Amino acid sequence: MRRMLRIAGVAICVLTACNYTEGQCWIDGESAGSVGAGGGPLVPGWGGFGDVPPEPQGAGDPPPPDCNIVKDTPCKEKCLADYVAAAEKCTELKDNEAQKRTCDEAAFARYSSCRDDCVKQENDCKKCKLDCDAEHDECHAQCKDAGCHAKCNEAYGKCLKQCGDCPH
Repeated sequence: MRRMLRIAGVAICVLTACNYTEGQCWIDGESAGSVGAGGGPLVPGWGGFGDVPPEPQGAGDPPPPDCNIVKDTPCKEKCLADYVAAAEKCTELKDNEAQKRTCDEAAFARYSSCRDDCVKQENDCKKCKLDCDAEHDECHAQCKDAGCHAKCNEAYGKCLKQCGDCPH
């Protein structure tokens, strides 16, 4: 009897252990009757793509939500926040379309430049850390006692500090 209870318990745990994201995300054009990679038309009894969106999505609809978004770096998050604030200020120029367009383009140019600077900073940080790693490995390769290894580790810590505010 205990064995049957254990088997039933394991079966229930296995059946309820589905891993899924709550809510549904639909890609534009993914609706009843659409055809996807490796699929065919949705015909009753022939299988299909699963649930369909509650209503068809057209080209004019807002884009679907991004599911499982990974947070960006703090630098890029700041760029985005600054861009949103600048774009909101541009909406105040709704009476003059030319000025609004110029304002929007300038805000986007600052955003693009900011993101490029973030990428450069990230690459510089990676290079700095790789250089520190190489020096650290070379130092340890020349050591023969624990005191030497301790000095290598101390020098490695100082090297990483010189890299600045890099995520280590």
